[in-house]
Amino acid sequence: MLDRDLKYRKRLIIERSDGSYPVKVEEIECIKSENGETMVWMVDGGHGTTHHSLNDLMDQLDPRQLLRVSRQHIVSLDCITSIRQYDDKHYILNLKSFPDKIKLTRERAAQLRYYLEN
Repeated sequence: MLDRDLKYRKRLIIERSDGSYPVKVEEIECIKSENGETMVWMVDGGHGTTHHSLNDLMDQLDPRQLLRVSRQHIVSLDCITSIRQYDDKHYILNLKSFPDKIKLTRERAAQLRYYLEN
C-alpha cells in the first residue's frame, strides 16, 4: 500500500432518520452542501447527512475517486454519465442516480476531463 493511500478516508458515517450508518467511500455517488447541511447520496439511490463540511471532506477523500466539481458538489468519477455544454461558459454534469443536474464552469469541466482521462 502506498503512503498516500493511508491519508484518505475509507468510510464515512451518515445519519438517517433511523440511525447512523458507515458507508464505504466507493459507495458514494455525490456529496452536496446546501443550506448548511451536507447530504451524501449513494450509488444505490439512498442518502443521508454527515456532519463534515465539503472543505473538511476534500482533505480526506482521494481526488482520483471523489472530486470537488463546484462549491456545492463532490462527485464520484465512476458515477459520471455525461458532461454537456450548457452555454458559452458552463457545462452540465449528469450522474447515474443523483437527481440534480450539476452546473460546472468551463474551468471545472476542463479539470474534470483531466481527472477522467488520467
